[in-house]
Amino acid sequence: MNKPVRSYIEICYTCNSDCISCPCPTAWQKQGMLAFDKLKEYLDGHTGPGSVVNINGGEPTIHPDFIKIVDYATRAGARVGLLSNGRMFCDKKFAQSVVKAGLKDACIAFHSSNRAAYEGFTRAKGSFNEVVQGLKNLLELKASGREITVVLKILICKSTVKYLPETIRFITRGFTPLYQEGKKRCVIPDTILLEAMDIVCAAEENKGLTLITLTEAMPYINEAIEIGLAHRQNISIHYIPPCIFPNPDLYCGLVQRDPPGSQVVLGPERYIEDFGINSSAVKSLVCKECEADSFCAGVWKSYGDAVGLAELKPIKKLKLPPWLRKV
Repeated sequence: MNKPVRSYIEICYTCNSDCISCPCPTAWQKQGMLAFDKLKEYLDGHTGPGSVVNINGGEPTIHPDFIKIVDYATRAGARVGLLSNGRMFCDKKFAQSVVKAGLKDACIAFHSSNRAAYEGFTRAKGSFNEVVQGLKNLLELKASGREITVVLKILICKSTVKYLPETIRFITRGFTPLYQEGKKRCVIPDTILLEAMDIVCAAEENKGLTLITLTEAMPYINEAIEIGLAHRQNISIHYIPPCIFPNPDLYCGLVQRDPPGSQVVLGPERYIEDFGINSSAVKSLVCKECEADSFCAGVWKSYGDAVGLAELKPIKKLKLPPWLRKV
């Protein structure tokens, strides 16, 4: 390996949920699992000190070699991350085994604190209880001193967005109590990531349930962020331009910047080198006049195709407040 590589490894496209926003084309779901031997061959040539391996799918935790994959990538020198629906972590022994194998960054999709809305999104009965228990197990491991970051990813979706403020309240109350020096405190995720929805595949097929303009969603997003920050919960936004907010200065510091460097995507039947992380993003011509242009990714191309780019307005004068993290 000549230089550190950031790899996105899609180890399967099958899933134990049937989300209304699933970005995996139906044809991909028939490809089966990525064979461990093929993955091992890739890891041997692309991992080492400074490299990152992000495992996703489909639902990667249902791959029969999932823990073995995490362990091998870790031993190869990579920092291992995961994008998951979190349901398998409801088994405490499974959660312990994955963290012991070397998982360092867990990004868990959490659609709503409203059970009916959540399971309407996943179309999987019982999934709400499973993900809540899974998050409790991961955060208990974190609270016990295990080196793992836990990020909750919430998509901005028409069918769930009205519950977003209450969902943030639910999260900031903590999924698990930690008793320390006779006092009880709640353990919360490292970050809540609010991300606009990519209107592709299932999300496009279910536009009546998924598609909402950022302008229409903004009152809920704005309130949710205020609740989170008031509870000292770290919040990030992705593909939600600051110019959409009524006071953009306050939100520029929350924009998640995509990582630089070489990107590789490996899947059961595909291999892409030098993958552009923002290749699916688009901006308006007026964005060149915006003071946030250097760090704002714009919006999903699929979103721009669906509703246009008239919402995007250049921020002429930008002043970041000192209490927000810098981008």
